Formats: sequence, C-alpha cells, structure tokens
Amino acid sequence: LEIPWIQKELTKEIIRLGGFTTEGIFRLPGEIDKVNSLKAQVEDYEIVDSSSLDCHVVCSLLKLWFRELSEPIFPLALTEQILNSSESMELSVAIVAKLPAENRATLLHLIRFLQTFTKPEVILKTRMDSSNLGMVMAPNLFRPVSDDPRALLDNSRREINLLRNLIEGLDTEDAAIYDSEFRVDIV
Repeated sequence: LEIPWIQKELTKEIIRLGGFTTEGIFRLPGEIDKVNSLKAQVEDYEIVDSSSLDCHVVCSLLKLWFRELSEPIFPLALTEQILNSSESMELSVAIVAKLPAENRATLLHLIRFLQTFTKPEVILKTRMDSSNLGMVMAPNLFRPVSDDPRALLDNSRREINLLRNLIEGLDTEDAAIYDSEFRVDIV
C-alpha cells in the first residue's frame, strides 16, 4: 500500500523546516492565508515550496488534510469499538489491525512520524509530549458520533487517550500489523 503523496510530502517538509526544534509544534496554528495557499499548491500535486513558510503552516495543513478526508482514519463504523479500547495500551494497539488497510497504512505513517517527536531532547524544545501530541492530533482523525455535549467530551477524552497510547506503545516496525511487504518510511 502506498502512503498518500500529500502526507509524505508534508511530513518531510515539517522535518526540513525544523519541526524538531519548533516550540508548540502542531499546537500553534499557521497563518490561514498561507495554509490555504499551500493547500491549493498540493491539491495540484505541486512539490511543496516551503521556503517562505514556517513549520506551523505545514503542520496546520497536515491536520486539515486529515480532517477533510472523506472517511476519517478511524472509521465511524468502528468508533465505539475503537473508543472502548482507549483505556488499555494493549487494546489500543490491537485495534489498529482492525482498521481498513489504507487507513492502517496512513495511521502507521502518522504514528511513526509523531513518535519521532517524543524523544526527550525534542520534547525539551517543542514542549509537546505524547499527551500533547494526542490532544492536538486526535480531533483530526475522528468524526463526532453524537451531538450530546457530554458524549462529545467523553469521546474526546478517549480519542486523545487512544492516540497517546498509540504514540507511546505502537511498534510501527511490527510486521504483524502490515499487509504483505508494506513498510512505513518517514523519509
């Protein structure tokens, strides 16, 4: 399975633009006009020219891209099962195998990418540990299944917990969670 071009391109640019030393990586928003301009550029499959951009713009577009997927990475049909797995590291990791192959490949690339930000020397500069990364990325990977404010709040907590568990506990090198020869490469 092939990782979506835009995901690979944006993750490479985030690293190239100094993501490992950018305080508030993924938390601070990029300037909206620049995000929209970059979005138009990548929608035309143009190679990203980020020479005039900061890392926050590219991070904002990556989050937006996940949010705008026609089907979320965590499919609505599996939401309850996925959220119920969030209280346990083992169940959180096991649920990845139940995702459709394309979703799983895309998620594995994202998790491996986010794991690179959890090294102590990177956290010292970015101020973004696995809990913070889970908090800012989880809303982009799920869709609400309820309009009830209490359910939304509870689900949000479980979504964040699940993503934190995956960042901390998913072995993105484990061949058992891949289809055939699929591998996740960041660069």
